[in-house]
Amino acid sequence: MGTHYDALGVSATADTSTIRAAYLAKARVHHPDRNLDAPAAARARSAGAMREANAAWAVLGDASARREYDSSLAAMRRVAAQRAAPRPAAPASSQPYRVAQPGRPPWTVEDEDLDLHGRLGCSIRVLPTIAIFVLLLGIFVFTAFASTKSDEAPGGRLSSYELLAGDCVLVGAVFDPVPCTAPHDAEVVSIVGMARGCPAGTAVYAIDVALVACLRPVP
Repeated sequence: MGTHYDALGVSATADTSTIRAAYLAKARVHHPDRNLDAPAAARARSAGAMREANAAWAVLGDASARREYDSSLAAMRRVAAQRAAPRPAAPASSQPYRVAQPGRPPWTVEDEDLDLHGRLGCSIRVLPTIAIFVLLLGIFVFTAFASTKSDEAPGGRLSSYELLAGDCVLVGAVFDPVPCTAPHDAEVVSIVGMARGCPAGTAVYAIDVALVACLRPVP
């Protein structure tokens, strides 16, 4: 299973600026507006890559969400390492093999302790699989929650993924960056992940399923 770091092509130790640069690079290639004339199969592949990049940035672009995600990955690696570790060979039994006596069933009450150990061993082997499933389910729910929160942000769509804090924009169906010396409607305070939220006194406009722009209207 690939991680959010794999989706953006960065290492797990990359800083936020490196992760953001990798996300913008992915967006320039796979954004639907850049693939309008591509064949249907290519558009579908780009759409999938864009969804993965958006989900990755929604988690890795937020410090708190990234810490939780890294903890989940570490727990998964520990479980996988435990499963891969060689198990010690069972010591040879000092008890002689018992042969069923005529008229006596091969399994008797005396063998219940052996059956109990077998059931316990099976349960121990199943537990790591259950733990991995629970961790994967938690990561999936968290990512889906971060992605669907974009429906709550008002506004339209930015025409450029190069928008930075301090830029000035004209607000319309599509937000266009303009020189701050020219007439403009608002100034970009910051661009953050959907889960982080904008500062007080700013307007929230959705860029895509993972990012929002925090705009300060011009008086």
